[in-house]
Amino acid sequence: IAQGGSKLGTKPPGTAERLQLPPARKITLPRPDLSAREALELIAPFVSRFGTAWRLVGLFGGGRLSQSGRLEPGVGVWQFTYMDPNDRSDDAVEVWLFFNGNLSFHGQSAIGPVTSVRRGIQPLEDNWLDSSEIAEIIYGEPLPHGFNKDYSLSMFLRPIDGAPLMWKVTRLSVGHPHASGM
Repeated sequence: IAQGGSKLGTKPPGTAERLQLPPARKITLPRPDLSAREALELIAPFVSRFGTAWRLVGLFGGGRLSQSGRLEPGVGVWQFTYMDPNDRSDDAVEVWLFFNGNLSFHGQSAIGPVTSVRRGIQPLEDNWLDSSEIAEIIYGEPLPHGFNKDYSLSMFLRPIDGAPLMWKVTRLSVGHPHASGM
């Protein structure tokens, strides 16, 4: 502007500002090794501030999950993604709950055409199996060649339009160069 340019408008507010995300905080956990459903119950009061239109559209357990499908104390995290299926802005809120009770909120907005991110993403229904139930099934499967019994899990659940709901589970073995997906 000082050199003869013209201002076309103000920068629109960022996703975090537009959604008025709550500040990060530390909450008391009943236990550090939460399953996905246990973690979801703990964050429900914090997510309710966005309104009933916001729905869970995916979840990820990582850092390191134990063989029981629970957060591994010291490194585990559950990440829940929420969207309003009726909102064309394509905003999303990620809620991160760590093994030590740290809870944080992150806003995301679409980059590019709105339909590119939202295409096929559907809200999760309530009938999904908990991570601990999935881990029991995985534990019953034979270990891939070269895996030792000291393995960890990462888990991902996101419904995609037209496909059956399923968990994507990756087993990670200490000292093994490859992961085993299921």
